[in-house]
Amino acid sequence: MSQLQNFSPRQNCFFKERPLLFFLHPSWIKNHLQRVSTLLSAAVLRLFFIALFVLALSACTNAPYRGSDVLGADEFVMDSYQIREGKFSILQMEGKSNEELTPDLLEDYQDTINDGDVLQIALYHPSRTDLTEAIRQIGSSVGFTVSNGML
Repeated sequence: MSQLQNFSPRQNCFFKERPLLFFLHPSWIKNHLQRVSTLLSAAVLRLFFIALFVLALSACTNAPYRGSDVLGADEFVMDSYQIREGKFSILQMEGKSNEELTPDLLEDYQDTINDGDVLQIALYHPSRTDLTEAIRQIGSSVGFTVSNGML
């Protein structure tokens, strides 16, 4: 019974040396924030390495193409020889037909001047640069119109 008489609730208690709201003390907050930041940084670092590992594994597991139009090396070489031949062989590979050119399309083009055409005329005169400049200015702004076969 003597032990119970000497018992005090504050004696041998967890809060003996700490105030009642010890978790609001700045040193306690600082210590726990450091622990939490250390734990978080370790967790984030672990997650980063796990993500990097998963990425590396998934990058190395690319399945080859298994479609119906897979060709070997010999077909690749033959196609490259055909491509080297030019445009018509490429069109033939694509399945497009190349039309034959008519003789009319192969004739030389004859330049003609018709009524209503607007011409730009350049003139050179060794001593009259004012005349040369006037012709150039008219040609660049309005032009010379052909009517009845004349300027």
